[in-house]
Amino acid sequence: MPMADESESWISPDEVSIADHAAIRRLAEAGDAIAATKLYLLLSECHQLQQPDPFVESDASIEAYRGTGVDVQRMLREREAKLEACTRLNLPPDELKGRGRWLAVAAEAGFIHAQLIFASHPEAVIGGPREMLQDPAAVQRYRVDSMRFLTEAAAAGSPSALSMLADTYNHGIITTRDRAMAHGLLLAATQLHPDARRFGWGERYRDGLSPEELSRARRIAEAYVRSVRGS
Repeated sequence: MPMADESESWISPDEVSIADHAAIRRLAEAGDAIAATKLYLLLSECHQLQQPDPFVESDASIEAYRGTGVDVQRMLREREAKLEACTRLNLPPDELKGRGRWLAVAAEAGFIHAQLIFASHPEAVIGGPREMLQDPAAVQRYRVDSMRFLTEAAAAGSPSALSMLADTYNHGIITTRDRAMAHGLLLAATQLHPDARRFGWGERYRDGLSPEELSRARRIAEAYVRSVRGS
């Protein structure tokens, strides 16, 4: 979920209706980045609805939900109605499998929500483990693009992007590990966004850093804050 100060660039699930598929697609094909993101979300929902659902198939899961006060029958009816709506669209399998292309279009256009989804959902862009093993070049392109999108979104001041980029640098999975950079990004977030400070982001990834690394982290944070604020 977005923090309050980035909610304007975040698409709520309530804003995406399967019934609006045709209108959303027209706008997406015309180059509208928000519509392209909505189309990705819509196709993803249809794709998910067509997969086996352990919740629907498990009596134990249904009973567990009932115990929390959830109206299970209503939930199941809504799911069935959405599945029927997706079926009526008669979407070809390749369209659902290739839904990530709309995400890439929106991310390239600089829409932050799309950039964050792109960087956190590799299966939508390059497929599952089998596809990743079959196409190492696509995996490498995805890593490069993910870092680029996260860096762009972080430079715009997105708290979610700053946090995700910090995690990426801390773990060193798709880039070289740099814990001072990770801490610096989170320090920047705390200076730019009150919620990040309240959630204690300024202490994440601090432990174990040397005095020199802490000093570098502070410089990184100061540079980000100056850039975002235009000073």
